[in-house]
Amino acid sequence: MRRIHFLAISLIACAFFSPSYGFSSFDADCIKKYNAKYGNSSTTLPGLFDLGGGRVNNISLAAAMDYDTCYDVCGSGHQKLNLQNLVLSFITWLMPWLALIAQLPYEIRNSRDSRIQLTSNISTFLLPLGSPAVMVMSMALAVLNGYYVRRMFEKLRARVPNLRHGIPNLLRCRIKAAEFIVQECQQVPIRVSQDNGWLVSLVVLHENQEWWEAAAKDLRKTRRGVTGPLTAQISMAFLAWILTAITALTGNFGDTTIALQLSSGGLWLWMIPVIMGWIMAGTQTSTKAIKDALFNGSHEAVRINDVPAQPNPPNQAAQAAPANQAAPANRVARANPVVPKEAGIQCRTGFANRPDPIGRGQPGAANGGNPQGNWQANPGGIALGVLGQPAGGPADPPPPENFTWHGYSVAGDEAEAGPIYNYARLFTWWAFAKTIERAFDKTIGTLNPPGGPAAAAAVVPAQVNWALRGLQPGGQQALQGHRVNVVAYCGPDGPRSAYLKLLGPGPERIPTRAWWSLLFATAIAIWIQWGTVGFSIMIAFRTPTVGLGCRTGAYLLYGIIATFSWALLVFSSFVSHNVMLGLQVRYNKKRGGMRTEIKERRAGVAVCTRIAGKTLAAVNAVWLVLSCLFEYSGFYSRCWCDTNALSMHKSGLAMIFLTPSQEAKMAQKWWIAGVVALFVVNVIPLLCFWPLCETTGEELPDMDDQPPM
Repeated sequence: MRRIHFLAISLIACAFFSPSYGFSSFDADCIKKYNAKYGNSSTTLPGLFDLGGGRVNNISLAAAMDYDTCYDVCGSGHQKLNLQNLVLSFITWLMPWLALIAQLPYEIRNSRDSRIQLTSNISTFLLPLGSPAVMVMSMALAVLNGYYVRRMFEKLRARVPNLRHGIPNLLRCRIKAAEFIVQECQQVPIRVSQDNGWLVSLVVLHENQEWWEAAAKDLRKTRRGVTGPLTAQISMAFLAWILTAITALTGNFGDTTIALQLSSGGLWLWMIPVIMGWIMAGTQTSTKAIKDALFNGSHEAVRINDVPAQPNPPNQAAQAAPANQAAPANRVARANPVVPKEAGIQCRTGFANRPDPIGRGQPGAANGGNPQGNWQANPGGIALGVLGQPAGGPADPPPPENFTWHGYSVAGDEAEAGPIYNYARLFTWWAFAKTIERAFDKTIGTLNPPGGPAAAAAVVPAQVNWALRGLQPGGQQALQGHRVNVVAYCGPDGPRSAYLKLLGPGPERIPTRAWWSLLFATAIAIWIQWGTVGFSIMIAFRTPTVGLGCRTGAYLLYGIIATFSWALLVFSSFVSHNVMLGLQVRYNKKRGGMRTEIKERRAGVAVCTRIAGKTLAAVNAVWLVLSCLFEYSGFYSRCWCDTNALSMHKSGLAMIFLTPSQEAKMAQKWWIAGVVALFVVNVIPLLCFWPLCETTGEELPDMDDQPPM
């Protein structure tokens, strides 16, 4: 820790006391060569111009030199390299930002294949550098989604106090834990399993109280916070840039070298609001931490068992039991602790499990309305026999987790773990969050229907009323019934799909809040990326020689490629979602397996645009570092760049005769405006995120404070 703080202080000192001139002056060398060639000539001096662009014949009145004269006198080479000043500039301007990269929340998944792991690491490392908008968008989505989740679950908790018989404290605790778990699971592909009543078991059974609380507390322990190294590295990078800017703007006005280095350093400022935004939004230290919290063997979940072998008819059971006591034969049967991967929340990609084969229809007419008669299955489900026993036929195979197109994953970045890929998981995460929310909403509605139990009895089958009476027994928290009852009456309404329709009516489409999150995140991503790039371009553009030249062209190219890469990746995520939605519909309609090698054109479009976007981002990341090194090494100090030949061609002028005071008069206000604008651009998003990231609601209650079950 002491070494890190010492390094930070050392680099900040270098930034403050380093000389503003970094290299042997190209301008001074060029003037010497011009005097040596034309100084003693009695003829008209060629290629000299004043600030207004008029020709002059006196070198003392000259401000600029045209392209042909510069090329003839000074040559086509660049400024001579001064290695000592190159190292000093690298340490002052670039090294703090490169060190700060380690604080970006990568947290990607480990692979058994070393080649795949290496490729994934390099791609993920270069992606935010080559396309900051991707990282900014994922961070903004984490903030906005977390805000919406807190609002959704706060509304659920507000309805809980109306319940009776000690249930409110237990259920409110589960809702609070679910809120935090849903929020923290944004950085991994996540699915809900409703097979065999798993999700309903987690929500309804009091025995799973410990599972919810333990999982939430484990996630709190592994949540990333503010650490000493993080504080030191952010301070090192930001203060180095600020103090050097102050040095340039107060002590060495007119030195274009430090002003141009200031503009190149501004390209990296997006890292500060991104890292601070991730800290406010909250990320886990690793993907493994989420899996360990959800599937820890020390707090295993339990599931409602299937129908007893010889169940008593509901009416007989109710008559045999006292009014304030549930019938023992019809109590909910709990299964043994489960294998972790079979729990109701699964860290995986691919389809959600098929709808649980339990119908919600009325009892079969063939049985005269007998509550034990056949139930109709949900669309895509399996017809059931008496009391939920399967009508027969082989069990469904597990849903495929990965579809490929010529060996490349069709799901794309949605299947990749890590906060940077939140942009691709927006829709599947919302499907997960809404399913959890609907499960609690349906349970609360069951425990406290608008018209009371008597009103509910008029619209639901007798065996469901039986489950209702069991969920609210007189003076007890015991549950009554079996999987058919509980799933039928407490199971979440709406689709049971990981991939929702992008547009269209009904609950099977993506929630409106998800679109608002996407819209705001897109605006923030463009704001930060083009705010930093744009004002860095402004500083370089207004520094003599004014105009679009090598530096401004390099920065503009970086911004365009970064934006195009981001657009390709977002478009690829939309196409991937659409392809996976079609495959899921196909899977839900058939019981057999599916081919995992896809030949559809849309799958090819999704894969190709994703590869193109990541390739552009990787190339752009290298270009960012190279453009900074070009600035520090004097590569841009040449006739072609000084005359802005990129935009002016041979009609440009190199302002090599300007004195520092003249340069200061031309550029001072633009440098100040650029530094202030860069600061404001990066602070405004943090001010917007702060109220959205504030934790609301009570902390998780302690299990020891809960009433006995």
